[in-house]
Amino acid sequence: MNSMEEIAMEENISNIELASVNFDQWVLTVGLRAYASNNSVLGMVHVIFKDVRGFRYLDEGDMLRYPFPDIKIRNYFHHIASNGWSDQESDFGNVVTSGHQEYLVATSNECLSVLSYSQPIIVKSL
Repeated sequence: MNSMEEIAMEENISNIELASVNFDQWVLTVGLRAYASNNSVLGMVHVIFKDVRGFRYLDEGDMLRYPFPDIKIRNYFHHIASNGWSDQESDFGNVVTSGHQEYLVATSNECLSVLSYSQPIIVKSL
């Protein structure tokens, strides 16, 4: 799996919601609850980020200024190559490191932007 590969949601999943966020200094674990079209819970999907440089949680309404053209694609996470939080912070002079990638975990209610040196790992309990 290369570092830009995104993982598509299964067809039987109608939506996901952010259920938990746990950061333990080096690893960020994001728990996503998956729902069927009848609103029954199908299970959990964990997106695990190692080598995290930073992250932030925002309501999806607070992300409107970012031009994310491919977010309508149903993936567990999205690689943001440009025009995201990392570029904004770089423009402000707040990010002093390089080599990290930006990822976005987007649900219908919450968004989590993550700066990481490693590709996320997906663990499914569906």
